[in-house]
Amino acid sequence: MWVKSTGTLCIVFTLSFQTNPAMVLAQQYWEEDSFDELSLGDLHGQHGWMSANGRKSAQVVGWPEPEHGQVLEIRGEPDHPIIMGKHVSAPTSGIQVIEFEVLLRNAEFPSLAKIEVQTNPRPNETGKWANKKFQIYFGSSIRINYGPSGDAVLLVPNTVNERWYHVRAEFSLQDEVVSVIVDGSTVVSGLPIGKGPLVSLGLSGWDRTDEDPDPQDGSGWVFLDNLYGYAIEPPDPRDVWCVHPNVAKTGPPCKNEYAFATIQQAIDAASHNDEVRLAVGRHVGTGSAVAGTAKNLMFTGGYLSRVDGWKNVYSVNPDSTVVDGQVTRWAFHILDEAIVTLRNLSLQGGGVNNPSGQVLIHTYNVHLGQNGSSNGRFAITSDLVFKAAHTLTDGTYVTGSGFVRVAGGYADIAGVVSARHWNLLQGAITGSGTLVIKRLFNWTGGTMNGSGLTALESTAQGRLSGNATKYLNQRYLDNQGILTWMDAGHIGAYNGAVLGNQGLFDIQNDARFFRYGNTGQMPSFINTGTVRKSGGSGNTTMEIAFSGGLVEVDSGTFFLSANNTLTGSTHFQVQSGAVVDLNHGTSHTYSGTLSGSGSGLVRMLGGMLTGDDLTIDMPGSLLQVSGGT
Repeated sequence: MWVKSTGTLCIVFTLSFQTNPAMVLAQQYWEEDSFDELSLGDLHGQHGWMSANGRKSAQVVGWPEPEHGQVLEIRGEPDHPIIMGKHVSAPTSGIQVIEFEVLLRNAEFPSLAKIEVQTNPRPNETGKWANKKFQIYFGSSIRINYGPSGDAVLLVPNTVNERWYHVRAEFSLQDEVVSVIVDGSTVVSGLPIGKGPLVSLGLSGWDRTDEDPDPQDGSGWVFLDNLYGYAIEPPDPRDVWCVHPNVAKTGPPCKNEYAFATIQQAIDAASHNDEVRLAVGRHVGTGSAVAGTAKNLMFTGGYLSRVDGWKNVYSVNPDSTVVDGQVTRWAFHILDEAIVTLRNLSLQGGGVNNPSGQVLIHTYNVHLGQNGSSNGRFAITSDLVFKAAHTLTDGTYVTGSGFVRVAGGYADIAGVVSARHWNLLQGAITGSGTLVIKRLFNWTGGTMNGSGLTALESTAQGRLSGNATKYLNQRYLDNQGILTWMDAGHIGAYNGAVLGNQGLFDIQNDARFFRYGNTGQMPSFINTGTVRKSGGSGNTTMEIAFSGGLVEVDSGTFFLSANNTLTGSTHFQVQSGAVVDLNHGTSHTYSGTLSGSGSGLVRMLGGMLTGDDLTIDMPGSLLQVSGGT
């Protein structure tokens, strides 16, 4: 349950993998290592991991941040590197995924550690790459080595220390290619990889003597968390059924000689695990849903209706194939506990009614269009994209490595809705409900509005990035994880909007958090965690009501500005050369206790500061009052 009050906001939400038995068909896990269940100390001998003779083991360590529990520590050391391996029982066909989170600390060299995906030695191939599919290296950069000769491509040219990266590699055993996604963005795709099925994982801490003739201890650590491997493909379709409203003649691989006029006709003819292919165009239906099914089926759009047009997707654009409920029926109704895969489709005039089944979205994106609502459990490895006004209702749960993206219109949140990854690009998140974001959140443009709550759990990492101004209208944005404000984009808040920070709000820019217009209640920033200005040599201005917590200023000037009111005890920790300005020359009313530390400066240059039950407790070397009242 979620409760919003004027006091501390307490949020409890539990995530467990494979809680739904149907999930096994969607994501067949062949590796699950959160490390939390392991004993602290050597990884060697735990959960199948073994170190090579004469080599050190990676270490399972306790992490000071509660959201990460236990993690794996890997250090590359000269003449004594960590080399470990683990056999895995992976499927021998289909699309495989390995994903994990990685943090670098004091990473001064390109290669500190690596994850390696391995096969058995392949016939007629020799050399050190005869048993490798690919390697992903971590250090001052992140790169992948791939192919029969170990070619290299940079994934992240310059890594940021003390930041978690989410890395995901999707590889096809059939097509022998790999694509890599970092923090939700595809950085490389279609790289060739070695032949043969996956049989083991390798884990190494690098011997840096080839990069530094005199490496020193402490020149870099790599931490891994949440290492998972799984197959994302549902069972291969047995038969393919083809749909075109004008009943055109089909061709291979269609089972039906002439296309069905409606999707429902194809469903009625199909068996479990068959595929229904839809021709480019608009598909409608009758009754309560355009497509209702209790069978495990795959629906793919984008095909041409000519005889030779059904083998390959012609248009990789979900908007080319529309399933239209005409505002009177569902686009898809998932009955019983069916597992339904949707690919390369746009749902308009009706959404997905999925009370007890599961919807998979992979390979191609799916668009949510105008005048519809959706519900239920989604497992996505591609993106679920809002292109117009669409509602997610209470209990909707989106898991998987893909992103929910708002790219137009608005996402209306009704009830409690949770998602692992979410991008707000343009348009809006709105509604009276609660949106829970569990892992990654990117906000580059658009608005959050409505009377509801957007909550970033303690495991979440969010970024407010880009040059566009983001607007917070009425809504409560609660951060329990790490929320980073970067680039040149400002934040405008109005109508009593609140940003509540219980985790870390990291400011890496010189921008404004301002009151937009003068209507409605004053917006506020309620800090019970840490606000840190870690970047930007200029001014960050907080032009809304600000309260409490720890404020760390490492560089530049942090202004409490524009008739601000500060309540609750606040501690300013100010580094040398950095400044906190208490009122920016305007009238303020403060209460509680203001304390401070550090070799920087907390100042007041002018204006009026009114202390309503106020205590100021700072060393004289830190506090400077040179004007005002």
